Amino acid sequence: MRAISRPPRSAPSAILVALAACLRRTPASVYALAILPAVAILVAMGAQTSVPVGHLTRDPLAVARETGSLSAVYGILSNLGVLALGASAGAAASGAAILLASGQGRRRYAAFMLLGAAIGGALALDDLFMIHESGQFAAIGGERTIIVGHALAIAAYLAFFRHEIIVETHGGLLVLSLGLFATSVAIDATGVDAPMESLYWLAEDGAKFLGIAAWTVFQIAATTDAARMAAGRSRV
Repeated sequence: MRAISRPPRSAPSAILVALAACLRRTPASVYALAILPAVAILVAMGAQTSVPVGHLTRDPLAVARETGSLSAVYGILSNLGVLALGASAGAAASGAAILLASGQGRRRYAAFMLLGAAIGGALALDDLFMIHESGQFAAIGGERTIIVGHALAIAAYLAFFRHEIIVETHGGLLVLSLGLFATSVAIDATGVDAPMESLYWLAEDGAKFLGIAAWTVFQIAATTDAARMAAGRSRV
């Protein structure tokens, strides 16, 4: 009997299949490790009534400029996000260095780690120095240009290293992270509604913080895998 050939998948269908594969391959415990601590922080911030939520979640310099005052709690969520992104960049760069020094020949995986470190570092610096909000790049499109630059870098990361993401890492965390980043950008585009201001900031900055948490755990998990590769061991 002649084998029945399946028609080739369309591009959108292939993307959906790849996303589903990433999500299934990542255990529920890994999602919980990435998300639950961040959710607990957001719940605590939303439940307290001593400080406006936006003062806790937004950039501390922006809050100080708006209020004319300083406080150690201003921008605490933003600062935690910067620290997490910095940690992700450091972990990924360390994983790449360990793998390259091991002589295991996994240069492509090391390059994957290095680009992840560069993206995490760029996002951390952007947040730390408010680059996309500073107006210094107004001549070339300002905030939109910076966001598009980040998006293009991430798109290149996904395109060049799709095998590593789908097959060799907990790619579901990356899918979750990018979905949360996109949600934050979409909420930001709606603008602040004064009666719902606290909920707005909690939703926008909370989605971003959850995305950062998922991104950071993804990079740390990939670094752990790099260390295993350097030692000549496969993932258990």
